[in-house]
Amino acid sequence: KKNIFKNRPVEDLDPYEEWLNIFYKEGLDQRKLSNGRIQRKNAGEISISVLSYILSYYYSESIDNITIFSSDRDTYEFISKAKEMLYGDERFKNRRNTSITFKSNDFLIYEWTRLGYINENNIDVFVDSYRQTRRIKFTRKKQDNSIEEQDKLIDNAAFLEMLKDSTIHLIF
Repeated sequence: KKNIFKNRPVEDLDPYEEWLNIFYKEGLDQRKLSNGRIQRKNAGEISISVLSYILSYYYSESIDNITIFSSDRDTYEFISKAKEMLYGDERFKNRRNTSITFKSNDFLIYEWTRLGYINENNIDVFVDSYRQTRRIKFTRKKQDNSIEEQDKLIDNAAFLEMLKDSTIHLIF
């Protein structure tokens, strides 16, 4: 943001084609790969987030839900931050939009276990083959029916226990 605005108000920014070009060249951290290609940090995640919100606001009448399949938590963080900013912006306050949801790799394993797509006898091998320790955002329904939200690092042993817990709902 600071690389793009350069202490100018939004109204003084260049037309959108120029602005997008500046954003792509200067707004994203980048490094040159050994093959000569330039890699821009989070360019894919940011593109997915922007496209999702464009679809969400402009096609809200014809799209029920937008589901993003991603193992990259940055995508989830970008969408969450964008939602927070858009909901607080007067220009978007009364606009209808379609919800944007996620299915992470952990969510898919959780869902496939519940649906019986992964055999209970093979779940340990499956998890060890396709999963590594990572942060998971989830909720747990408590005895009084309240909801506890957690966001913590979960190894495979703890994840296997979570798969057996019907009070858990994975978010990302």
